[in-house]
Amino acid sequence: MQRFLRPPTLTPVNTPADYAWAAQSLDGKPVKMDELRGKVTVLNFWATWCGPCKTEMPSLQRLYDQVKDQGIVVLSISEEKADKVQSFLKDKPYTFPILVRYERMPLYASTGIPVTFIISPAGTGREPT
Repeated sequence: MQRFLRPPTLTPVNTPADYAWAAQSLDGKPVKMDELRGKVTVLNFWATWCGPCKTEMPSLQRLYDQVKDQGIVVLSISEEKADKVQSFLKDKPYTFPILVRYERMPLYASTGIPVTFIISPAGTGREPT
């Protein structure tokens, strides 16, 4: 299990969103964050080995179920390989989009996981407290 030596830092309110990166769907399709401009976006970073990440996944599913028809995007992103994430999800009922990273991480990424960022349609946001 990975340990972080310092606590995650909060991203200040009104920090510009970083759209200059992309992730990949579990079936290998690129997802460019630039395509999310103008949308409320919930970005959750997690890992299959992270206990707190696993604990919050049902909450992310409930959020997704409540907002998916309102134009709000919910994405969960792991730095792990797609086959590892797919294996973890095999018996799980999650339907929200789960991605894996394949380019650099965004500038507002945290030093710890799980961490969730909410980006406004104006392209600013912060980590919820």
